[in-house]
Amino acid sequence: MIRTCLNLVEQLVSNNQVAGIFVDINISDTEKDDTGVELACAIKNEHAELPVFSITSKFTTDFDKDTFSDATTRGLNGVFLKEYLLGKEFDAARLDRLSNSEFEFMANRRAKVDVCVIVVTQVELEMMDKLFDFIKTAPFKIFDGIRIWKVKIRNDNDEVIEVAITMVGSPGNVLSGIFTSSILEKIKPDMVILAGIAAGVKERVTIYSTVVANSIVYYELQKFYENGTIKYRLKHESLPTAIDREISYLLLQKDNWVKSLSENIKLIDINYDDFKDRNWIQADWINRVNLIPGIIGSGEKLISNSDFIEELDSIIIANKGLFAIEMEAFGFINACKDKMVKKYFIIRGISDFGGDEKNDPINDNYQKIAALSMVTLLDIYFKKMYKKEKRDF
Repeated sequence: MIRTCLNLVEQLVSNNQVAGIFVDINISDTEKDDTGVELACAIKNEHAELPVFSITSKFTTDFDKDTFSDATTRGLNGVFLKEYLLGKEFDAARLDRLSNSEFEFMANRRAKVDVCVIVVTQVELEMMDKLFDFIKTAPFKIFDGIRIWKVKIRNDNDEVIEVAITMVGSPGNVLSGIFTSSILEKIKPDMVILAGIAAGVKERVTIYSTVVANSIVYYELQKFYENGTIKYRLKHESLPTAIDREISYLLLQKDNWVKSLSENIKLIDINYDDFKDRNWIQADWINRVNLIPGIIGSGEKLISNSDFIEELDSIIIANKGLFAIEMEAFGFINACKDKMVKKYFIIRGISDFGGDEKNDPINDNYQKIAALSMVTLLDIYFKKMYKKEKRDF
């Protein structure tokens, strides 16, 4: 019965027809009945952005007192006595005041979700949709032309994870930082993930592998000398300590990731003969992909020059060197820090090596595989590793 009610509520919420919810269910008058409270809590768990109130009857029995007391401790927005709602003390004016205060506050406050995933390009959003199936549904928030979808993923612990998905739309660290800040003003996630594709460093990573950043290096800050030489002023950004541990466990999912990627690749049209005709893609690429932690370089350039990547690699020598180059992580990290997000990380599927192959028309098609590589890792992370945070509503 609770699942049926949740499905009905979901339909109304998806059509933006709900301002708040009052739950009044009583099945038994002879024994303690918590059904209404359980339903109210289930609705609140799946729709944290909505105000949810439990309704209880007159205090005629000890069971009623117990139910009322339980409801007040379960994280709902409030508990009303039915007598108060239906009696002379409660009128339209009082409901109007309630709607103008509590409901308005709840409607304007940041909606709580477990995770927010930010992608940059259309191909990345399309591959997210292949696994999470959301684009055909109405976004749960639209503002300033930005759309945020919400999907619910049931993990192996039978928890329902609420994941917000949105797209920047254009590359660049400045835009990425502004976009991330705007999103975090509208929703309140426990974790934020920047996910997409990137150019890889050929000596360390293979095409369609996925790199999980253990740090970011912003390389655009430079000093120019009179003699024409340039000195890079690298800016390093680390990830939260808790994420370092999370990455270590995520790497243990490599076998599951490769197996899932082999299956998910059937979701997109590919011609294996094209792989064989391009010497920059190995015919047996699926046996060569890897799941790698490493440094990601972040700048403002769309790189189609392998010499430039080699130059950066010779400069960024921290840890085991550079693994990938992209254009959004630095702005993303600084926005997360500014908004005091405790958990955030970056993953990138490798689509090319930043050389002449970037100009090959085939590369546009096979960016999908790189994006699917990182989306497959996200799917495994949510289902096998992610643990919901306990929330205070």
